[in-house]
Amino acid sequence: MHYSDRQLQRMLQQDDGDLLASAPDFQHLESCPKCQQRLAKLSGDTWRDDNSLDFVRQALLGQPHVEGEDDFWQDSPESAGRFGGSVTQSITVQIGPSGDWEDESQRRHQVQAINTDFLEPALYPDLLGRLGRYDVEHVIGAGGFGIVLKAHDSDLRRVVALKVLAPHLKSSAAARQRFAREAQTAAAIVHEHVIPIFDVVNTDDHCYLVMQYIAGESLQERVDRQGPLPIEDVLRIAMQAASGLDAAHQQGVVHRDVKPANILLEESVDRVLISDFGLARTADDANLTRSGVITGTPHYMSPEQASGSIVDDRSDLFSLGSVMYFMCTGRPPFRAPQIVAVLNRICNHAHRPISQIQPQIPAPVSDLIDKLLSKDPAKRFRSAAAARVAIAQVLADYQSGKLAADVRLAERYQSVQRGVLQTLSTAGIVG
Repeated sequence: MHYSDRQLQRMLQQDDGDLLASAPDFQHLESCPKCQQRLAKLSGDTWRDDNSLDFVRQALLGQPHVEGEDDFWQDSPESAGRFGGSVTQSITVQIGPSGDWEDESQRRHQVQAINTDFLEPALYPDLLGRLGRYDVEHVIGAGGFGIVLKAHDSDLRRVVALKVLAPHLKSSAAARQRFAREAQTAAAIVHEHVIPIFDVVNTDDHCYLVMQYIAGESLQERVDRQGPLPIEDVLRIAMQAASGLDAAHQQGVVHRDVKPANILLEESVDRVLISDFGLARTADDANLTRSGVITGTPHYMSPEQASGSIVDDRSDLFSLGSVMYFMCTGRPPFRAPQIVAVLNRICNHAHRPISQIQPQIPAPVSDLIDKLLSKDPAKRFRSAAAARVAIAQVLADYQSGKLAADVRLAERYQSVQRGVLQTLSTAGIVG
């Protein structure tokens, strides 16, 4: 028996719940090459045939992709559980204060779960260990590619963040090459909205970056904690992020992984800093470019990334639009329970209008986001600088009260909508 194309298409079109809930015999799908190939084909001709099946297998069957570490990086532990455990999680550099965990016992438990045997013994009992001249205080975050540590530079007497290549990857030439590329890429970008790289250490024993330590939280953490952000915050954060991207693009760098977890908010001043250029490639990096390879985080990547096509600066603008959508609504614009379905939606489906989720968002704000989320790169802003100017103008209009009428109208609409729902509920028409 084989699944029909209609059944397979239904799996791809699932929005919520389990993608495979409609599959009465998942064991068959797991072992049937014909159904796997049809599922890959139906996921859309926008994917290259030589990669689509690999990614379908990753997403649905948990089978490893063998092209190398540079191909695809998962965005969160929650997604890793839903999307198939073998998909490699990306390193999320969430540079925050020591209060990243709810309490000290939780932090110690997390530290014990991460292998830090590569550290030398600590000089003081309250420290985790030592790496070179750096006294390591604790682990900030970890992923498939590395570990991020909070440390003290004993020579320069300053707090830093160390991004250490995962010990099991240090023997991989490809991993070291990518890690060195990240250092060179990020170090070349000097801007107030990009995390500075102080140094890179690449020895036989260790490979790590030394970065500025940012006391604060990631945008992902902020929205997870607060829910959708106020309009002024959305525009201010987006404007600063666009400014940082413009600095990167002027250096010939496309970030390729703009997402809430890679946008850091500095404590007290709420300055925005873009981090983790691990997926960035300079425009002329021919040696590391392979056609048809998909890189990035699924929910925030552009259609050209999702299809494995050549990307330019405007790909980051699409991701910025996805991040703005997330700030406004609390969720990414393209959602599905499996990676292949997310990619399908990004390439082939329009996002749900923000007005249907948050009617109070002024039309100029949603228009900005719609422009950034255009499937055709030519219909987006021509550059990050142009996007920054447009966002700044809308922010100025909002702060001056020019958008107040739109907000009041939206609030009235919401009030009427709540009243109608309450009436229907009282009448027993809706639950």
